[in-house]
Amino acid sequence: IHVVLRADTSKSGNLLKNRSIILRHLQKLASDFQVKIYEHALVSNHIHLTVRFLSRDLYKKFIRAFTGVLARRLRIKWLLRPYTRILK
Repeated sequence: IHVVLRADTSKSGNLLKNRSIILRHLQKLASDFQVKIYEHALVSNHIHLTVRFLSRDLYKKFIRAFTGVLARRLRIKWLLRPYTRILK
């Protein structure tokens, strides 16, 4: 699945300056929720992930945990719901 998380960075600043925090939480939560990360890309105001989830329930738990941690730690407000597209 391709996932895009878009953030309002007007108050928190660029996501790239917090790269290490984002990647640390991404790796930890991926192992907690059994998520396989194939690729990731950080852009100034959004995050791209190519991932595999074992179930829809684990997807919901991972997204909720990841976006929640980043919102608290980096004071990010997410603009939209996560955009997803199934890849073949």
